[in-house]
Amino acid sequence: MKKLVLSSLFLALVWVWGGSTAQATVSLTLTPSASTVALAGTMTLTATVTGTTTTGLNWYVNGVQNGSAAQGMFTACTTVAPLTCKYTAPSVDVPNPNPVTFEIVSQADTAVTRTTTATVTDPIAVTLSPTSESLALSGTQVFTATITGTNGNAALNWYVNGVLNGSTAQGKLSACTTTAPLTCTYTAPPIDVPSPNPAVVKVASAADPGKYKTANVTVTDPIAVTLSPTSESLALSGTQVFTATITGTNGNAALNWYVNGMKNGNSTQGTLTACTTSAPWECTYTAPTIDVPNPNPAAIEVASAADPAKNKTAVMTVTDGITVTLSPASKTLAPGGTEMFTATISGTTNTALIWSVNGVKNGNSTQGTLSACTTAAPWECTYTAPSSDMPSPNPAVIEVASVADPGKYKTADVTVSTPALACTDKGSESLLSGQYAFSLSGYNSTGYLGVVGSFTADGTGKITAGEVDSTGALGLQSKVSIDTSQSSYSVGSNHLGCATIVTSFGTFNTRLAIGGIVSIAGTSSSIATAGRMVEWDAPTSSTYFAGTGQILQQTAPSAALSGNYVFAVSGTGGSSVRQAMAGVMTASGGSFSNGEMDVNEGGTSSNGTGLAATYTSSDSYGRFTYTYTEPAGLSGISTVGYKVSGAQMLLVAGANASPSVGQMRLQTPPTGGFGAGSVDGNMVVYWTGLNGGGTGGSAQVGLVSGTGNGSINTTTYEDDGGTWDTPDPHTGTCGYSVSSYGRMTFTSGNCQGALYLTAANTAFLLTPGSTVGFGQVVPQVVPTGGFTSSSFSGTYYFGNTEVVSYGVASAEQIGVTILTITSGSPTLIQDFTSTTDGQQADETQSGGTLAVNSNGTFEAGGKGYINAIMISTSEFVSTDNSSATYPTILVGQK
Repeated sequence: MKKLVLSSLFLALVWVWGGSTAQATVSLTLTPSASTVALAGTMTLTATVTGTTTTGLNWYVNGVQNGSAAQGMFTACTTVAPLTCKYTAPSVDVPNPNPVTFEIVSQADTAVTRTTTATVTDPIAVTLSPTSESLALSGTQVFTATITGTNGNAALNWYVNGVLNGSTAQGKLSACTTTAPLTCTYTAPPIDVPSPNPAVVKVASAADPGKYKTANVTVTDPIAVTLSPTSESLALSGTQVFTATITGTNGNAALNWYVNGMKNGNSTQGTLTACTTSAPWECTYTAPTIDVPNPNPAAIEVASAADPAKNKTAVMTVTDGITVTLSPASKTLAPGGTEMFTATISGTTNTALIWSVNGVKNGNSTQGTLSACTTAAPWECTYTAPSSDMPSPNPAVIEVASVADPGKYKTADVTVSTPALACTDKGSESLLSGQYAFSLSGYNSTGYLGVVGSFTADGTGKITAGEVDSTGALGLQSKVSIDTSQSSYSVGSNHLGCATIVTSFGTFNTRLAIGGIVSIAGTSSSIATAGRMVEWDAPTSSTYFAGTGQILQQTAPSAALSGNYVFAVSGTGGSSVRQAMAGVMTASGGSFSNGEMDVNEGGTSSNGTGLAATYTSSDSYGRFTYTYTEPAGLSGISTVGYKVSGAQMLLVAGANASPSVGQMRLQTPPTGGFGAGSVDGNMVVYWTGLNGGGTGGSAQVGLVSGTGNGSINTTTYEDDGGTWDTPDPHTGTCGYSVSSYGRMTFTSGNCQGALYLTAANTAFLLTPGSTVGFGQVVPQVVPTGGFTSSSFSGTYYFGNTEVVSYGVASAEQIGVTILTITSGSPTLIQDFTSTTDGQQADETQSGGTLAVNSNGTFEAGGKGYINAIMISTSEFVSTDNSSATYPTILVGQK
């Protein structure tokens, strides 16, 4: 019995132990089964463990226990029920992979796991379209962006190649909207492709710059120019062939070549010749023969004619081992006169020099002689002009050359001329007293010549101060002082006179007709405020200068520039063709801006905008300069002005540009500004130019009437090459428009050209085509009841407005005149000069009568047709030389 009890107990123990060693069943649940969470957001997961008393869990994010900053992290995980763990999503970027996988593993049995997922969302999202684009230079593309999830801050920042809003070099972003649709316009650079290219356009959230999108813009330059070699070195007179290529021109493969900014160069900068017009594009540079160019190295530039901004440059260094100088560079002497010349030589141990006149060593009695020439420093030699005959050629060329290298030399010009014809008009010198600006322009045997300056008259016949600028045939002369020891003037009681203005580059012998006589306050004396001027050289002289101009009393030569100024000049273009230009610019604080200009060069008209320049303050003579900074084709070109006042200046242009002379006036807009109503009333028009239909020149005077409604009526009288144009007169009606800054153009009818208004009914004008007409429109002041013959009375001074003939062989007859009209009967005293008709001083003519029509027209000079118009009772305009090949315009004033 006892044995049985023990056996039962043993069995019981065995059962109990067997139960404790059997494997338990563990189960897990995990909620939620799936979800979403924003960046930096949190969510709590809950787990349930059954079947074991060991409830510990291991938590994983994308296989990483407890997660990571990049995947998101588990924190605050409990170990007893309720079993929870908080997941915090990454703060910047969504994890990878996404959705994330959450896994829990039972610590009691690691084989027991449960998983769930959650999608991590980025609350800010940016899109951009298009994502790629191709543009030509200056092309535009509109980009569209979207932004979501901003919690109220939907601002965007736009970039080009990392530059906020871009730049001129990278391309610019503009017109960017701030509300949907979110658009921004990209404009490619105007000249060079950006770097890097393609340019990267980027739009980024202002709230989170890490949220952005990009697009690539490939900028293409349709025209590409190359030049080789890019640098070279030459001795004086050496040559170098340059080779260019041009692509992308859409058919216009023409190239322009320049040396230091001068088209095809010149003898001073070096010349470009034998330039081909098709592939291979080649051009031969020949260095100067005497002096190295300035600047040196010289810049050789080749530019696309279709787009001058597409260019390439090469650097050419010109070397000169031996240098010779000679001074003075020019001189004017009377027959038998003498002048000592001084030379220097450097760069050689052989300092011997050879002197010659017109190619004759030491000269001779015909060319002039060189004597007392020294053989060591200072190297000097005295030239004595011939005592009777003029040298040939004249000016005589004085040359000094190195014996070691005769190719190293310098020259000077000596003009031998008889003294100016005696001036019999004198005794009233007090009529010229004070400071006067003056101009002379026209032609000598070598081309166009323009002179502008200022002189001070002392009232007794002495010129006590002054300076002059010149352009054209005598070379560019800047701010040259007048030689007061040799300069003088005289004035007769008839208001005709003479002035001799001597400078280091030439002597200007002139005849004057003065007017605008006013009384000097507090005295019994009077003074002339204006006049006309003509150059007075012997017509048979090789140095004859057919030049005409004016003198104006300077009332405020130091006045500051302020406001809009209209400028107009005429002269010679870059290819020795007639050129005229007019425009307007705004002056303020040393800068001209907002400019526009019209140009007619040899019959080719163009209009340009964006003119800008910087100008200097004026000196005591009223002289100032302005240099263009825009546009690129004019950049660096300078013009010199002499102020008559703050409202009027005389201009001479030609520094690196086409030589020309003209004036600038302050623009005075009418009340309400310029518009069609600015042309309202009676006006007189006059201009001179070339004969567009044949040889010679053209001159026109006419009447214009308007009512300010965009339409004008015209009546014009024109002389073409010495033949009076028919029908006589021409009449017509023309439509017009006027811009806010005074540029007037025609919209209908036979009127042509461009005008720049200086005030209501007042303008400078240019005509298009081969005439290259240049002139003015002025208001006509009609007396009550109209003009009559008695309207034209008193004393008038007058002269020619400009010379348009090329070369003195066919030059106009030009001069100055005093006209006195008493009871309709005219008497005139005139000084005139011409290569064909000779020269006459103080010629008096009288007789006949002048019959003036009510509209101011009349016949002047017995021509048998209307050729003159009264502008007012104190001013008139007429054609002159009516039967000559080159007719002119005369303006008369009291």
